[in-house]
Amino acid sequence: MLLWLVEQVPELFSEAVTTAFSMEEGYGADVLCGVLDGASAREPAELWEKIAGVLDVTKVTHELRHISRMVVLERLASRADKTGSSKAKSALGLIKASFTGKRGTGGDPKLPIWANVLLPDWSKLRDLLDTDAIAAWETKLTQLCSPLSIKDALALETAVLKSFRENHRPLDRWESKLYYSLNLALWPYVSRSAASVVEATLRIYNPSQPERTVLGINNAVTDELMAAVKSCNYSAAFGSNATVILSYHDMAVKPRGDGLTSVEVLCVLQPTSSQWGSFGPQLVQSFRSSELPQFSTVRQPFETCCRLEPEVLFFGSFTPAVPLPFFQNLVGAKDKNFSLKNWRYGRINKVRGFGNTERCGCSLSIPRNALKVPSGFKLVWIVWVDGTVVIVVDEHNNRLI
Repeated sequence: MLLWLVEQVPELFSEAVTTAFSMEEGYGADVLCGVLDGASAREPAELWEKIAGVLDVTKVTHELRHISRMVVLERLASRADKTGSSKAKSALGLIKASFTGKRGTGGDPKLPIWANVLLPDWSKLRDLLDTDAIAAWETKLTQLCSPLSIKDALALETAVLKSFRENHRPLDRWESKLYYSLNLALWPYVSRSAASVVEATLRIYNPSQPERTVLGINNAVTDELMAAVKSCNYSAAFGSNATVILSYHDMAVKPRGDGLTSVEVLCVLQPTSSQWGSFGPQLVQSFRSSELPQFSTVRQPFETCCRLEPEVLFFGSFTPAVPLPFFQNLVGAKDKNFSLKNWRYGRINKVRGFGNTERCGCSLSIPRNALKVPSGFKLVWIVWVDGTVVIVVDEHNNRLI
């Protein structure tokens, strides 16, 4: 709804833009940055014209000291500049000049214990920071937590989660404080190029915006796949089906409501004359929900698509995979042959997990008659259940691993 409102209701646009590029605390401004980022990807020049009419860019470049939001503003201006927009060109110069930070020399930084939720992404940030930057982060966070200490504020947030029978929920209020304070604290310590890395690492929204195309359906393919896993017979799911699944993700709440179960399927090409052994193919083409699909220059003849690594984000976790150009050319398929879908079904009405989606996922598929597998290759599917490979099977129901 927010994606539609900001773009279609003129009275809201001005407020959305000024809030997005402000120093407002919390996720609100960052979510609005995501709305504008998606709109810019579709219509860069038109969006910038509207932004230029309501935003004082000169004032923003002097007052906004939030890394991620400034990087988004630069990206919007850069896209419009590439279309020939003179307004965007002049604004882009001001925005780039506002990044004056540089890394200090304060030694090797350590991730503070109160920021352990950022551990999975810490390796991407560590080399950009020093101990002075970490000290500045702690100072900013202390200000946000006042009059409580950081320790007491974290304990309070943890107690609130436990009262709702939750241990940790991504994008909760504590993460919001961490992200906001870090974006502010690092401003004097990172260059423009490093700022882009920080923004990409701390991004809280899906730039592909799958919410715009989500279908309200309960996908029966998962039930078919789980039945195949139990029976060890994948003929109907893969061998004789008129539709070839290239990539499939589905996540659902367990029947008793005590956690989630996930299913993933990935189709690959295998030379008929070779075997992979017990470790299977080395998959390198992937992207996270917080990223747009990007193909590496390495040609892996067995990979069919860029595989999604789901994350919990605003605007949806499940971005459908996209076919790799090398594979598309190899099998003689056209863009129109591929079907990309994402879906969501039901909401939890119990205290634990209240409001969470009961089932959601995405898929990439192609009609079998539009797929010409070249001589010397065969289709093979890798199936994961709850993150563990349960089988690698070919179209003739032969188990390979």
